[in-house]
Amino acid sequence: MPSPDLSPSLLDVPHRALPGLLSVIALLVLSACAGDTVLREAPPAEPDDELISGQGHDSGDAGSGVDRPSSPWAGINPGEMPDTVFAVAWVDLMEGCTNCYYGPTGPERYDIIDPLGQVLSSFELPFDWEEENYYPPPVRTLEASGPGRFIATNLMQGSAEFHQVVWEADAYTNEARVLARIYQRRVELPLTGEILLFSEELWPWDVQVLPDPVREGSLLLVPTFSSPYLPTMLREIWSVPYEDAAEGVLRWSVQELAPHLVPDDWGAIEPANFARLASDGSGRLILGLRGWEPDEDGANQPVAEIASFVPDEDLDVVGEAIPDAFLLPGTQVVPATEEHSTVLLSPSSYSCGPLFWWEDGESTEITLPEGDECPTLGPILDVASRTFVYSAWIGDDEYPDSHRVVISSGGQEVWSLDRFTRGLSERPVHLLAATALQR
Repeated sequence: MPSPDLSPSLLDVPHRALPGLLSVIALLVLSACAGDTVLREAPPAEPDDELISGQGHDSGDAGSGVDRPSSPWAGINPGEMPDTVFAVAWVDLMEGCTNCYYGPTGPERYDIIDPLGQVLSSFELPFDWEEENYYPPPVRTLEASGPGRFIATNLMQGSAEFHQVVWEADAYTNEARVLARIYQRRVELPLTGEILLFSEELWPWDVQVLPDPVREGSLLLVPTFSSPYLPTMLREIWSVPYEDAAEGVLRWSVQELAPHLVPDDWGAIEPANFARLASDGSGRLILGLRGWEPDEDGANQPVAEIASFVPDEDLDVVGEAIPDAFLLPGTQVVPATEEHSTVLLSPSSYSCGPLFWWEDGESTEITLPEGDECPTLGPILDVASRTFVYSAWIGDDEYPDSHRVVISSGGQEVWSLDRFTRGLSERPVHLLAATALQR
């Protein structure tokens, strides 16, 4: 059967049909995960497919004295999957290049797929890159930005001026457009003709770009920090309108978010290399911060904290101290509610280390099935049952860079994907970023 055309009807899913699936592959903005044309039935639980804590083994909480509810994902089969579509940035390993010699790994395809991995529609990058880059530019973020739309950012590293290109694709119209270009001293907005200047020079890769969850048609520019030798000079979070310049730019000082972390005799707190929207769809922006607080003797000690707030004029900030080791770009965050405390799902500080679940002030190491290497985190789907998505490197002799994506619940695999389908051909996948599209 040929690949079907994407039309608005494919996005009109039932209002309450497994709404969590809309975030199954969302926020996988780092490398390493995959998809498939059919769901793989989860293998029988193995003794070492378990959660391991410092006090002993916790096999999905079974036998640990913790009675957790079953995952809403445990009984899913292909016949029950809703008609949901996803935007993906990936490399077809039968055609494309990964870890290319003298070149970065960049996606060579931007497609719309269904939950079984069938390619429905494709987008070309809406800007010229071949004159200045030998390989496709690396993707930094891929985020849902509205009904049937997603925003992507790409790093232009081979150009005369290093910068990020921010663009949006519309699954209803199959059109794509550039929204912004972020340079060391300025932001160019081609739809309005505006040019915004930074007060000081900054490093473009230390600015995280996210769709504004409050102001339609705006981008959040969030400072992050990746090197003590290359400090980011942007000390504010900006909400920048890219369609209507008359709306103006909103700004929040980073120091406003955690004034208690700025002693009088110190310059300023530093944003950590962490900024993302909350994994629960609440629209809260989560920013990692590092600063200083006095101990019992009055001596300033380093502190790591996350600041959570909805980016609006009220600026209702909730701060919470967390282990510094969890302030990593791939960490997923669900802010505290009346039902649960703040939850972090964190990768290891080592590139191919384990995963960690942090809740109620305690961390638990998660052991993955044998053969899943170098995991990269996706979203938390259900806090109560500890259900989340991760991707893993499963390369073989023929396709050493291939990946798969897995839903894990309580330390046990629920289902997995490892192929996309183009026409009638199943293609091994090197997936670099994905997000579920809103209806």
